Amino acid sequence: MSSVYNKEDYHRHLQQIMPAGYNMNQYGQYLLRDENNGRTIMISLGGRESFPFGVNFDACSLGVTFHEVERIFHDVYVNHSNLSFGHDLDSNTFHDDFSDSVFTRQVIYDDVYPITVEDDASFAQVRPYLQSMLDAAIAFLNT
Repeated sequence: MSSVYNKEDYHRHLQQIMPAGYNMNQYGQYLLRDENNGRTIMISLGGRESFPFGVNFDACSLGVTFHEVERIFHDVYVNHSNLSFGHDLDSNTFHDDFSDSVFTRQVIYDDVYPITVEDDASFAQVRPYLQSMLDAAIAFLNT
């Protein structure tokens, strides 16, 4: 185990599997602003962050914001004070989890989550699982 696993290590590992064309924000989420289709895509690899000890991954989620749809929702929200659901222009129009579509929960919790990513060697153990979940999210976007 390395002495400290910090956010810089975490971000360095996430950058190694960042999908082409995406940027990473300060939270470690992958973002792509797709102007041609009027959407912003956010892909996040979830888990338990336990800095300075490590990270345990257990999910991959995808959020898509269709800007025109969210502008309409926002106009309705601000013009109807009786609505209580809350809204902002960056809200996800669509959100889904891509862990279960690639691996069963059994595989996630037996083979991926127990591995605490604390250095390059432990990241190499979970990287194929993370890459498969990312690939599933990207494939969904391209269908």
